[in-house]
Amino acid sequence: MGNKWNVDEDGNLDVVGLVQGRNVAADGAVLDTAILQAASTVYVYSMDNFPAADAGVRTLAANTQYIIMANLSTSDRFVIPTGSTNNFVGSAFNLGTTTNITYTGSATFFTGSDIAALQLFDIQFLNSGSGTLYSISATASNFPFITFYQCLAAGWASLGAAANVRFFGFNSAHVNNSDGLTLTDCLSFDLVRGAYFNTITTNDALFRLTGTDPVTGLIDGPRIIPLAGESGFDLDATLDAASSLIFNAARFTGAGDALDPTGIDTKDKRVISQGNVGLRDSQTLGETYLLIDEEVTINTQSVAEVIDGVNWVDGPLERVLATTGGRLTYDGIEDITLLIKGQATIAKVGGGSDLLELCIFKNGSAVDQPCSGTQNSTPTSVSVSAIIDVENGDFFELYVVNQGSDANVDVSSALIEMIKS
Repeated sequence: MGNKWNVDEDGNLDVVGLVQGRNVAADGAVLDTAILQAASTVYVYSMDNFPAADAGVRTLAANTQYIIMANLSTSDRFVIPTGSTNNFVGSAFNLGTTTNITYTGSATFFTGSDIAALQLFDIQFLNSGSGTLYSISATASNFPFITFYQCLAAGWASLGAAANVRFFGFNSAHVNNSDGLTLTDCLSFDLVRGAYFNTITTNDALFRLTGTDPVTGLIDGPRIIPLAGESGFDLDATLDAASSLIFNAARFTGAGDALDPTGIDTKDKRVISQGNVGLRDSQTLGETYLLIDEEVTINTQSVAEVIDGVNWVDGPLERVLATTGGRLTYDGIEDITLLIKGQATIAKVGGGSDLLELCIFKNGSAVDQPCSGTQNSTPTSVSVSAIIDVENGDFFELYVVNQGSDANVDVSSALIEMIKS
């Protein structure tokens, strides 16, 4: 790990570009400086440079960043003041070495309520196996910002918990021999850029996301090694339906599960999984079948009528809803492009060779794609397809048209499919 952080002429940490993600624009501009910057700086060569301990508790100076210049060992724990932004920065002038802070106690190392931000950069946080790293809570109106950037946590009984957090970011972070972090109502969560996690020892998941607020999560490229019988992520079923959790190029290489089997999985619309190792790709697909004859009433020649009824049967469904009336609805979060395929065996009621057509309708209107027809006097299978841009709530149905008369149409079988293009 080890970096030489930039410090401005007043001794303040230059945070531009340190946190690559939601708080830094593509051009490197800080989007919310008030969250990132601390008002003053303290250089730490020993524990004496921190505020004095009171019964083993050191309350940090408000809005202060601590640049850790030497390896430290302490049984004291830290409290972040309400409303404060505190940064811990390692190796400012140590020419690429990494600073260690060893906590020898068994309580929670960092605690705070309704803080503004806690940002940890380039430090190894070590424990002998009985301590907890975090306990951060906030009321819903505050939503603090927490960053664990290019740090190591090793030997902790638990990473701990945080509630009502606006953003929790693990960027190039390593977690070794330490158990899980529970995030409750965390609005945004990132685990990116070379993150590495192994040896879960007690909890059943390394990361547990729970709560009822919508969560936006990006898990991009980490390596996670859960033990047998345990899992990398527990995604609680209480997560808001608008949540979006993206797993991309992650490697789950342990004997355990990538996702806790009792929580939501990649079939759920809240989870998007592509190109991972040890985690099934998510899909968008849906099928529904009509296997019992349905007579479609043609009210007017050349006017399409829906093939509905109550006898449609679901096939596989992922991010798609189906009704017994033959309607498929896209239920995914992201706007995507789908291949819609329809097939029906159709014939004119009473016989004859009217031109009968099968059409795909989206949200009650014909799609911009020709219908497919037959003039056979016997039941004939007809197929039609279209590639269509869709968004949440768009629905599709099959319609038939009698171009030759107003005679009804018999549908002896039908199928409609939605497949990600």
